[in-house]
Amino acid sequence: MVKRLVLVVLLLWSLQVIVFGAGYGISVAASPSIIRVPYDCQTIQEAVDAANPEDIVLVSAGTYYEYVLVNKTISLVGESRETTIIEGGYVYVTADNVKIGEFSIQNGRGIFLNGSNGNIIHANRLTSNFGFSAVSLRGSSGNIISNNEILNNGGGGPGLAWGDGIGSEYSDSNLIVGNFISNNVAFGITLISSDGNIVANNTLTENGIAGLDLVSSSGNIISDNVVASNGAGGVGIRYSTKNTIGRNQIFNNEGNGIGVTESKMNVIEENIIAENMIGIGISHFSANNTFVGNTLSKNLNGIKIHLSNGSIIHHNNFINNTKNAPEDVYPNVNTWDDDYPSGGNYWSDYDGTDFNNGPHQNLTGSDGIGDTLHTLDPRNEDRFPFMGPISFFEAGAWNGTSCEVNVVGNSTVSDFRLNRIETVVSFTVAGFDSTVGFCRVTIPNVIVQDLWQNNYNVLVDGKQPLTINNWTDSTYTYLYFTYQHSKHEVVIIPEFPATVIPPLLMITLCAVILTKKRKS
Repeated sequence: MVKRLVLVVLLLWSLQVIVFGAGYGISVAASPSIIRVPYDCQTIQEAVDAANPEDIVLVSAGTYYEYVLVNKTISLVGESRETTIIEGGYVYVTADNVKIGEFSIQNGRGIFLNGSNGNIIHANRLTSNFGFSAVSLRGSSGNIISNNEILNNGGGGPGLAWGDGIGSEYSDSNLIVGNFISNNVAFGITLISSDGNIVANNTLTENGIAGLDLVSSSGNIISDNVVASNGAGGVGIRYSTKNTIGRNQIFNNEGNGIGVTESKMNVIEENIIAENMIGIGISHFSANNTFVGNTLSKNLNGIKIHLSNGSIIHHNNFINNTKNAPEDVYPNVNTWDDDYPSGGNYWSDYDGTDFNNGPHQNLTGSDGIGDTLHTLDPRNEDRFPFMGPISFFEAGAWNGTSCEVNVVGNSTVSDFRLNRIETVVSFTVAGFDSTVGFCRVTIPNVIVQDLWQNNYNVLVDGKQPLTINNWTDSTYTYLYFTYQHSKHEVVIIPEFPATVIPPLLMITLCAVILTKKRKS
């Protein structure tokens, strides 16, 4: 789901780059006038004042000591952000549908959008500005902030420091994509009372407080960002609901990788969260959040919950955290599995065995789920812990719904491929030679039906696995199989039903007889 939305974002981003252009390649519906600075007008502000709506103001290389007010729909374009510098000032925008690109704006107040919608802020460099945000949005919606470098902004002193890379207040439905935001005094990006924004494919690193902070905001999608080495945390969610935080790489932050405080009904999915003080922190009456498909590794605490109940936490990997899930002093109760056969989480400190299967783990035959539950504390337990880490792979849209295939196993899984024309699912497994490997593959039934009409065969390097079991519920088909480790290709292909075999044998026999007659 997150990936499909991100693809839409990237398409929109690509389109706006084409429209906005690199340098002076701007396409607009009318025939705009071009006003050149300093040839037609000596200053940027003079050119803006002289422009009509839809005109283009082209600013040559140089240093301009200006405060620029943009109160009409124009394109404001520098020769290049390396050489076109606005020094000690700012660009203040009150009009709609303004385009600003290829400037360095430094030692001033940055760019401020105030009640301004539909703008494109693209390919600028904002450094050493001392406003509250280098790029500020207040009451401004439908804007695209893309491919900017936002570095070393902020000011203040001990106990009163400020300065975000991008700050949004009461601003909805903006795209913040492809920016490099680093070493700002406070936050990389803040969204305050801002809904329905998409923040994707940004790098947020070495900011003083946190990479990204959501406050009193809902319906935002935060995806495919790198959030690393920030001062107090990676991603913060405070007093916010119904946001999706997915497919981000969050590592080496001083506090929480993701912190959830007094927030409900958020979805945190398929993030890689490593080497933080706390991988995921949930605190102060944060209820009904969903944590699915995350990998938390080498954090001091994998997931730490304080005074919060009612969240769903399953299909995550907890790998080599100093403490995977420490017990809180308060009696929190959360759900740690998705029932059987869907399963729970993978815990690197789980030491159970897998000889049985079934909802009560009392039927002979392995299923990739531990035979005994994993107890976290007296009130919380994972009833169906996985015996190996879980990996997720995009499988495309089926009947209009985005689908995934997941694989649980003790092998490294790579090169996943689903070919609809060849009706094949394949992937590579690898592990220590001479050990026994296993995979537990979960495939949506719509795929099993469309590709194989529910008749399939699993082959490991073209041969039958050592063992194989399968289960089906109303939504998924589960395949469990084993093999001797080295490196293998696993393929799942159609299997001919028994009613088809006799006609095929007859055709083959006829072909052999005809061949013999020709030779004679």
